[in-house]
Amino acid sequence: MSSPPLPLTTPALRVLFVDDNALVRESMRECIEVLGHQVVDVASAEEALVRLSQQGFDVLLSDLNLPGLSGIELARKVAEQHPTVHTLLSSGVGGSLDLARYGIRAGWLPKPLSMDTLEQALRDIARHGGPSAAA
Repeated sequence: MSSPPLPLTTPALRVLFVDDNALVRESMRECIEVLGHQVVDVASAEEALVRLSQQGFDVLLSDLNLPGLSGIELARKVAEQHPTVHTLLSSGVGGSLDLARYGIRAGWLPKPLSMDTLEQALRDIARHGGPSAAA
């Protein structure tokens, strides 16, 4: 990830990060914490849904391709069950994805994800309630 983060001038967010790759989860958890936010990471959409029902989160950041429920299916369920949670989907499939086509409202973050891109998306949510990377 690129340049050092700017000092956090927005409220700290509670982020739930979902990715089935343990190394990616560890790396992303560290990045989110460096940016001054709280993070819980899980390996599946199903585990994310359990955590969402047990704890309050501001942001769901999920990989698109997950075993079991996909990131898109997870985003749909979160929108229905936890409408105040902001969703960001991420993938290395290239380009962007028209998430509205799938009937979901979420931000899109292409992989590899830079620290600047992550910081900006979380800052936009903290300040304005939505990501600038929205599809």
